[in-house]
Amino acid sequence: MVLLGKSAAALNRDNKPVSQEESNLFVGDLARGLSEKELQAAFAQFGRVVTVNIKRDKNTGKNLGYGFVRMGMHEEAVIAKDSMHRYVIGNC
Repeated sequence: MVLLGKSAAALNRDNKPVSQEESNLFVGDLARGLSEKELQAAFAQFGRVVTVNIKRDKNTGKNLGYGFVRMGMHEEAVIAKDSMHRYVIGNC
């Protein structure tokens, strides 16, 4: 599952301004063994990937099955969302 959303904040996690062109994608149903590098590679075919953030359990460090991909341009994010929706990355 890939959902497109506007950035809720004007600053990213490093307190740097977020470009108005950048768009965040919510990515769900991720394989538990998937790495940030693999997720970034899957979305890079659609344009510039600014950041990848797979959410992990604070105690175990295990992938929680969802994350976020920030694309450099809104248009790239739309194409990525349409192309990746229901697409399986890695082994489940």
